[in-house]
Amino acid sequence: MTGLDPAPGTATARSAATSPSPAGGRPRKLLALVGGAVVGGLIVVGQNHRYRLQGQRQVEQLAPSFAQQLWNLDLEAARDQARVILDTSDYRSVEVLHPDGQVFVRQAADLAGGPARWLSDRGLLPTIRYRVALTHLPPGEPAPEVIGTLEVARVDPGLRLYVQAALVVALGGLVANALRDRRRRRIAAAELQRAEERAAHLETRARLQEREQQLQEKRQLEALGQLAAGVAHDFNNVLTVVMGSAEVIDLATTDPTCRNTARTILDAAERAAHLTRQLLAFARRQVIELQPVQLNDEIEDFAPILRQALGDRLTLRLDLAPDLGVVQADPVQVEQVLLNLVVNARDAMPEGGSVDVVTRNLRGGEAIEGGAPVPEGRWVCVAVRDTGIGMDEETRARIFTPFFTTKSPGSGTGLGLATVDGIVQQLGGTITVASKPGRGTCFTVALPRDGDAVGSTAQHRIVSLDDDFDPRGKRVLVVEDRDAVREVMAAALTRHGFVVAAASDGLMALSLAAQQEEPFDILVTDLAMPDLSGVELAARMRRDRPDLKILFVSGDANAELGEDFASDDRTAVLSKPFGARRLVDRVRELLATHVRTTEEPPSD
Repeated sequence: MTGLDPAPGTATARSAATSPSPAGGRPRKLLALVGGAVVGGLIVVGQNHRYRLQGQRQVEQLAPSFAQQLWNLDLEAARDQARVILDTSDYRSVEVLHPDGQVFVRQAADLAGGPARWLSDRGLLPTIRYRVALTHLPPGEPAPEVIGTLEVARVDPGLRLYVQAALVVALGGLVANALRDRRRRRIAAAELQRAEERAAHLETRARLQEREQQLQEKRQLEALGQLAAGVAHDFNNVLTVVMGSAEVIDLATTDPTCRNTARTILDAAERAAHLTRQLLAFARRQVIELQPVQLNDEIEDFAPILRQALGDRLTLRLDLAPDLGVVQADPVQVEQVLLNLVVNARDAMPEGGSVDVVTRNLRGGEAIEGGAPVPEGRWVCVAVRDTGIGMDEETRARIFTPFFTTKSPGSGTGLGLATVDGIVQQLGGTITVASKPGRGTCFTVALPRDGDAVGSTAQHRIVSLDDDFDPRGKRVLVVEDRDAVREVMAAALTRHGFVVAAASDGLMALSLAAQQEEPFDILVTDLAMPDLSGVELAARMRRDRPDLKILFVSGDANAELGEDFASDDRTAVLSKPFGARRLVDRVRELLATHVRTTEEPPSD
């Protein structure tokens, strides 16, 4: 058997040693470097080339047994033999390799501490590496086949290391280097600490700036909301006069020109009223009339209008949960939210697509497919999901900001989503959005789930309407501090057969009530008046007439009714602006309402 690369093994040492002279006998001086500084020296004396040839032949004698074990794939026997060789010789390692370099067996001697281990760990222990090919001669073949390589490394016994007198200097250098390392580590630690402190300071400062910006934006929105609410409130009073007067003209004349003009005025006033409702919704000051609402029913009833808003290019798909819970909401506001979200989806799909309206019962952390998770709690959710152009993060952060719009000038007010946000928060809910550019958008509105009604022995009220109710002759006291609004209200009610008395404030209303021989059947009063508010007036009149019906008129949702009136079936709220027909219908409905108290819950 011949060796693969039959040249003799080469003595090697890592980092702080070099190969001995192949001729042998001539010493070579090596400088020891620690941390880039010369701290001592080593003198290496090598022996002659014949010694290494003798070592090569010894390794070649080991090759046949390893070749047989490799051919039989008896690697465990090969490992055992390698361990025996290492235990009984000065070999450092034995390796059996595949021709492509894959390691089959690798065993290393345990130097068991001491100087040899110290030198080996630092790459200063010179070794000779022998390499022999492992071959196998298959039957009938003329030449053997190389099946692997045996590689053996041993400590070069012909190399002696002489530590010069510079050892003392070397040790001193090592100590000095250790001290320098310690100082560098201390400096690095101090710099790291300062960097961490600077980073923490910058992070704290950034958080403070972010909070200040959020607080400033909140104050700006509150100020804008107060301004919008004030403008809308005053404008609603004007619109009430305009709408009521236009309806009176429409009813009082038969002239087609006059009637068309009156209806044009009404249409314009309705559009203006829609804008004021948006402003009030954004400011969370819109008057709402809460009642149990089944969102599935509202969506199905409102679906034709939604499809009309989408047009022919877009498809509306409904995915409604059959076990959907009930919420406390204003049906008109629910329709307003749905319409704004669907119109927003339509505008995001200029090339066409589909809009999904999905309802689900969700708990905290859950989400409708394609939407964002909802907060903790029990929610009834409705999601509007489109296949449109989507939004980037910057746009998504500003979509609920009033007057922000991505549409071209004149194409939108920028109040649609701000209105939705205001309505949802006014109802105690949340709205979340999930969107990515090119992957559509999903708005999820989550409203608190209303508790299921439970029968008990407590008193229950049964409310019914008298279909044959005749309003003629019913006495109405109208109290409104704005003259034009009061005159329009009184004229509309008088025209429909009511007996009307009008007062400009609460004190005047109490005086009129005291002078009447017959009591008033209903009080129609503005909520916000000087001296005596509408709630205070109603409370004082109820003392003498407990069954008095009361209709509060207001454009401000923040006006407090108090517990006595908020849950009273003989009390209602009419939000401004309104026309003559709506006022008359609301008064008729309230007067025609009969309330009966029973110990049993009402039957289905």
